[in-house]
Amino acid sequence: MTGHEDEPDWIIALRRRPASSSDRHPDGGTSRFEIICRICGDDPALDHRQAPAELRRIRGSYTLTAGIAAFLKHQEFHDRAEDAETGQAGTRVLVSPATVRAQVTLTYRELAAATRRQAIACARKLGLLDD
Repeated sequence: MTGHEDEPDWIIALRRRPASSSDRHPDGGTSRFEIICRICGDDPALDHRQAPAELRRIRGSYTLTAGIAAFLKHQEFHDRAEDAETGQAGTRVLVSPATVRAQVTLTYRELAAATRRQAIACARKLGLLDD
């Protein structure tokens, strides 16, 4: 759990998947991430296997880089739907500064980059970013 589940304001979260006995990560989680979307009706207290099939498709099982891309795409989907309905700004997503730092560090590690510039260059080379 990311610690955001008790906060009433978050709507969409990218979190490390809880570990099963087969895919343990040294820090107690896994190296896989999932999206939890309250707008879609997901409950962060449910295990991946307990969630309905349509929510499991949204949750996914992503590497950090793919998870961030899927998270942003899913958020954009809701933003466009909200904009179409209300003409106002998109959904509110809260992510703690510690979560951002941890995800940036993991992204750098996954891209084998030491700096932001190296990470961007590597992501472009891999086709993860548009030029």
